[in-house]
Amino acid sequence: MRVEVLGPLRVLVGGHEIAVRAGRDRTLLTMLALRANQTVPVDELVDALWSSAPLSARNQVQSCVSHLRRTLSQQAGVAEDVIATDPAGYRLRVDPEQVDVHRFSRLVSRARAAAAAGRQVEARDQLRAALELWRGPALAGFDSPELSRTAGALEEERIQALEERIELDLALGAGGELVGELSDLVQRYPYREGIYASLMRALYRAGRMNDALATFRQARQRLHDELGTEPSEQLQRLHQAILNRDELAVGGGGPGAEVTRPPVPHQLPPEVAHFVGRDKEIAALREALMVDPVGSRRRPSVVLLYGPGGVGKSALAVRVAHELADAYPDGQLYVDLCGWTPGMRPLGALEVLARFLRSFGVRPSDIPADEAEAAAMFRSVTADRRLLLLLDNAASKDQVAPLLPANPACAVLVTTRHPQPSLDVDVRMRVAVLDESAAWALLTGLMDRRSHDEAILKVLALSDGLPLAIRIAGGRLAARPDVSAAEFAARLADRSRRLDELQLGDLAVRASVRTSYDALRTSGDELDRLAARALRLLGLLKVADASPVVVAAMLSEPDTQVARTALDRLVDAQLLEASSGRYRLHDLVRLVAAERAVEDEPRVDREAAVVRAMAYYANATWRANRRLHLLTVLPFGGPTTSAGVLAPTFVEAGDARRWIEDELSNLLSVMEQAVLLPTAHRRIPLWLGHALWNALDIRCSWQSAHELSRLIMEAADRRGDQELAACGYLLHGWSEACLGNYAAAKACFERALTHFDQLDNQLGTALVLNGLGLAESRQGNQRSALRYFERALPIARDLSLGGLSAAILNNMCVTYSCLRQPDRAIRAAEEAMEISSPEDHVTRTAGLISLSGALCLKGSYLRAAQRVNDAIQLSQLTGDRRREGEALLVRCEVRLRQGHLQEALADAERAAAVAEVSGYRYAKAAAWRQQQRILAAMGRTAEAAQAGSLSSTEFARLRGSLDDPLIGHLITDDVPIANSQPVPAAQS
Repeated sequence: MRVEVLGPLRVLVGGHEIAVRAGRDRTLLTMLALRANQTVPVDELVDALWSSAPLSARNQVQSCVSHLRRTLSQQAGVAEDVIATDPAGYRLRVDPEQVDVHRFSRLVSRARAAAAAGRQVEARDQLRAALELWRGPALAGFDSPELSRTAGALEEERIQALEERIELDLALGAGGELVGELSDLVQRYPYREGIYASLMRALYRAGRMNDALATFRQARQRLHDELGTEPSEQLQRLHQAILNRDELAVGGGGPGAEVTRPPVPHQLPPEVAHFVGRDKEIAALREALMVDPVGSRRRPSVVLLYGPGGVGKSALAVRVAHELADAYPDGQLYVDLCGWTPGMRPLGALEVLARFLRSFGVRPSDIPADEAEAAAMFRSVTADRRLLLLLDNAASKDQVAPLLPANPACAVLVTTRHPQPSLDVDVRMRVAVLDESAAWALLTGLMDRRSHDEAILKVLALSDGLPLAIRIAGGRLAARPDVSAAEFAARLADRSRRLDELQLGDLAVRASVRTSYDALRTSGDELDRLAARALRLLGLLKVADASPVVVAAMLSEPDTQVARTALDRLVDAQLLEASSGRYRLHDLVRLVAAERAVEDEPRVDREAAVVRAMAYYANATWRANRRLHLLTVLPFGGPTTSAGVLAPTFVEAGDARRWIEDELSNLLSVMEQAVLLPTAHRRIPLWLGHALWNALDIRCSWQSAHELSRLIMEAADRRGDQELAACGYLLHGWSEACLGNYAAAKACFERALTHFDQLDNQLGTALVLNGLGLAESRQGNQRSALRYFERALPIARDLSLGGLSAAILNNMCVTYSCLRQPDRAIRAAEEAMEISSPEDHVTRTAGLISLSGALCLKGSYLRAAQRVNDAIQLSQLTGDRRREGEALLVRCEVRLRQGHLQEALADAERAAAVAEVSGYRYAKAAAWRQQQRILAAMGRTAEAAQAGSLSSTEFARLRGSLDDPLIGHLITDDVPIANSQPVPAAQS
């Protein structure tokens, strides 16, 4: 299908014209054709169809579209989907070459590109072909104001193309043969001085000098009488050149003589070597900056690229500008505004305007000294030019706004570190660091040699994906073939040397980041200076990301909102990244921030800020534990709130659980710093470590708990801190026990016991004795375990610690069950339930599990099921995956013994799923063992064998047996499977 609008609307299919008679259908089709293959919003269609839209306008547009589709389908068999429905409007699916207005625009663009390259004959022929597409006034026959405005813009395009074609004819030697055409054009367009100038040249070249001078007088008289103006300076200079018979200035002198034209600037810098990736960004920028084929824009297209220093904004902008250069044949202007260049003063707008005006031939003496006047002159000079401007490295709106042309045929691309929200732009695009594949391609391309894959990956990881850092690394490796990538990666891994290694000539990551930091530090705005301080203090804190309350603590700022505002300033400066209320510092920025902290922050203030952050984390973790009712007793008391530290208040248990999940990786990193705090603050790692161990325990994250306790233990040994040592060995013993390393656990507990005895800390002694009993029980030494529990219990009772007493009784219950003494086990468990606090969820859950196990052992299945259902519900409430898995295994055993095999199998499968998520390997092995027993009872022997194999393999990896942990004493093959009344389901 071909659509022609350069004249009355005409639609042709297969060479035959289609009659589109309905007025609104014609307007609708024309609007869609003007933007072929682009979505036209419904609101714009409404404006074109009605001068005063009715309430039902949007529905009527839909009806018009349907009617137009039927018309095209019935008359020419055109598929109805030629007009596509998009979420925002409608789109005509047609090759732009089949719409005359788009073909006209493309031919003109090609002609201008050819002329700029010196191919004048080709340019003239392209313009002639473009002008031959016109069959009359554009969009003739429409009374729509919207289409009338577009028609005016198209007519201006046609006249410009016609003037350019005539100029090329003159440049190629034409003269007298143009006089008739130009005389007619002067009458039709009496105020276009370019046509007068061409007619004067044609007359002069034809030997009609007097007529050429008379044409000037006619132009001057008309302009004076009707517009009250004088001819332009250019036209007056041409008049003088004719009087002086200056052939060169007139552009005469026979075939091949060139027309005097203003210079065409081509100022784009060369592209960087080894440009990689950015395909999506390039496509989006091309679309945003491409020439508008129908001239519907009212202003130039302005696109802003922003992002951190060294991320490759300039390289991307230059690449796109070169790709689009042919579409802007009147010139490409470039300037480095030096907004973020270390050691350089940002350029003022007046300086840049003077540069641009000189590039168009304006004499320096004619350039105004006032910025506003210079900007107005620049807009005048560029009013009839199709230009592309690249304003690189801008610092502020004030640098950019005066440089924007008014001509909608121009386009402007700005790069900056700041998003510049007050600058009026069409597209604002953030440039991020390179993805792994692009970063790999860049580094290997720059290195110019092969290297080991792992070494390159290490270099890239330490470069943060920042193109500047990668280019420096690649340059250094290329310059030093004797240095391997592995050796260079090792140098970068040294944090104290990394910034020194990432420096090559005038390229340096440190200088790039410092420029943004210094702009804030020296700002006259107090909040900017606070943001700079927040950055350097964050550089001291080894966490992946931080919340505003942590930064408020470091700043000793009671108002968290102030800290948030300072952090947002850092995001605007591209020194931080924000996501879901948290703020992330890239590692290279962190290194610079830490350097600035040493230089710009007194030592005592640095240490105090870190202590406040550690105190915040200790308080918050402790409060989260308490809100989740994880009331483990600390041998050295709980944390106190420090001055300037705002610990959160957790209203709901879910809030506390989410806070721990969000901060868990940070808390592990914080512990590495906390154990290095001065001796005066040694209680902080005690409090934080104990609370964090609880949080890891209920998630079955025992490997992390093991690393945490080892860290505390080693720090205590290094510092000779007996309290820290007692806590470290206690936690490490628990960690070893949870991992099944009972001999190692006993060794740790015994060392902890020595420290607590020397400190005369009875609470710590009771905790250790309980741990020793647990380790002995898990090794099958039940009599020895009971002796430890019987020593621990009186101490706990004397200290009036109901929670600890209940925990010891729970362990005694399990021990009695393992000794096949269910009555004593039940009594111990019931006593534990009586004295434990209803809010101590961990102890009560453990008590319910041990009690239900004892009841199951005794054969009281109904009571056992009721208790274990309560345990499941409570474990789910606190997110205690460890005890949820254990409780499911107990209920599985109860149901199995009752003969309810299907329900038992469901519990075993669910226990395996919980164990898989939590990483609780014992529960997973036990769950497969249960599945083996149940499937065998069901007669599904093949599946039972497979489950048994999985269970045996996992137990072998655990180096344990079924009798080791809590539930093993129940899982035996000598218990008969009977039929009984159904076991009730959990109330959860």
